[in-house]
Amino acid sequence: MENSADSFEFVFFLVKTLSSSCRTTRQSSERIEHLVRRVAKLSHASYEDLSREPSEELRERYDALAVETEEERLLRENFSLIYEIEMQEFICERIWSLVDQIEELLRSIKRFALEQKAHRTQKERSFIESVLKQRISGLETSTKTLQTTATVSRNKVESLVNSLKDFTKDIDWDLLAQSQDGRNVLTILDAVEYQYKLKLKNN
Repeated sequence: MENSADSFEFVFFLVKTLSSSCRTTRQSSERIEHLVRRVAKLSHASYEDLSREPSEELRERYDALAVETEEERLLRENFSLIYEIEMQEFICERIWSLVDQIEELLRSIKRFALEQKAHRTQKERSFIESVLKQRISGLETSTKTLQTTATVSRNKVESLVNSLKDFTKDIDWDLLAQSQDGRNVLTILDAVEYQYKLKLKNN
């Protein structure tokens, strides 16, 4: 959900910037129209005469003046490069956010496995609701977001998935299936295995 919120904020920023630009353009157009009407009044000419289409000769002179200079071209290319760099940084931040979520999921499962080995009593429902479901949901959301990007740190993700498989080997699945909450965990893991083509359970 964090990635979705960040993406929404980025899109909202772009829309707000575009809206501000449109408003500025509209105000400039209204100011130009006001000035043309004042000129028409002072020169005793009609507004229609001053606002009609320019002649071909005048248009050619304007086109000649509007040709992009070398300095303007370099400025435009530099702004384009800056935009691409900022977009790449934005994508990289989202990738590392996914990596952090996977690492946190691994730590949560490892803690659960260690507590199971030591025969400690934990409230499984609290663990499922506050940790496992939340982390898996975040993993699914982040993975769907990253599917639309061209750059994914495959080696890092594969390494973390392998670590996840190692941690799940320590879980007693038969014992886990004896409670309703434990069966809920198994259902969630089955869905993750099916969706991401993983083998997490050792039975």
